[in-house]
Amino acid sequence: MKERLALDIDLWRNKSSEQIARELTSAFVEQGEASLEKQITFTLISPDEFRSLGLIWETKIDWAENAACFKIRHWMDEQSDDFLLWISPPSGDYYLGCSFDIYQWVTLANGEKKLGIWSITERYSPEDCVVIANQIQSVILGQEENFKDPELLRRSVTRFCPQNGQTWVDFLKRFFGSSEIWQAIENGEVKRLNTEIQKESEEVIDDTMYERILQAQAREEQIWLGAQIERMMEIRTGRSFRPVGLCGGSNQMFLRQTEGIQTMISQKIITKVEIKNGQRVYKCPICGVDVKAGKKCPISGCDWRAPQ
Repeated sequence: MKERLALDIDLWRNKSSEQIARELTSAFVEQGEASLEKQITFTLISPDEFRSLGLIWETKIDWAENAACFKIRHWMDEQSDDFLLWISPPSGDYYLGCSFDIYQWVTLANGEKKLGIWSITERYSPEDCVVIANQIQSVILGQEENFKDPELLRRSVTRFCPQNGQTWVDFLKRFFGSSEIWQAIENGEVKRLNTEIQKESEEVIDDTMYERILQAQAREEQIWLGAQIERMMEIRTGRSFRPVGLCGGSNQMFLRQTEGIQTMISQKIITKVEIKNGQRVYKCPICGVDVKAGKKCPISGCDWRAPQ
């Protein structure tokens, strides 16, 4: 079984540049080094696109999450006005935190309905997640201890409908999350941050990068390209990409742990070269700035060096 990477180029090769940019934004918000209220993602996606998302069937966790996904699709088919909550507890080396995902229908100004997904990262234990889920179930259904096994919770979803003029935030903040998390959602900070990082993602996944993604067939080349994209986003956003997180591992971390990969494929990196004033000048593939032959990229934090 191949390594689970947060930015998996192989899974991007059959997607549009718009889909890739959106997934890059979600991964970088969720797995960026920041306080929890700055790791909340908000995504708007069309129902058809959500239904077409490819599912991975490699681990027991994949199977459990896919079971929850089918229940989300069933809820979508009903076009109900209520909300959906999915809790994914921590598990193993790559699921160090837990995720609370809230699904809602959003009607745009033109009347189009899209699926709005809020993903809140927390640091609760699997047992904490079970307690929270049971508390919510108790309020909604009058049932207690409906869940006992965290893995049963992973494959389940909970429908809820706030009453008496409450918002979904009013309803859920009684059960989990800090005041900073809920404040960031209510005051628009979460949407603002996601919009800012989405803009950077779209600039990184330009036509040239998209073509490189489509052409990257060897696994080693895909990992190297994923590491480049991570570094580009780090420089642009000022946020470090954590080695492991809910989305998977970092390509940069995997490169550092796997000697020889960088040397093997460094010659395959596509760089633009021009002749200026009689000298070769390369475009840094990470930052896009001019770099003279044999020189290091002048952008602080970038380690790329132009060929001699």
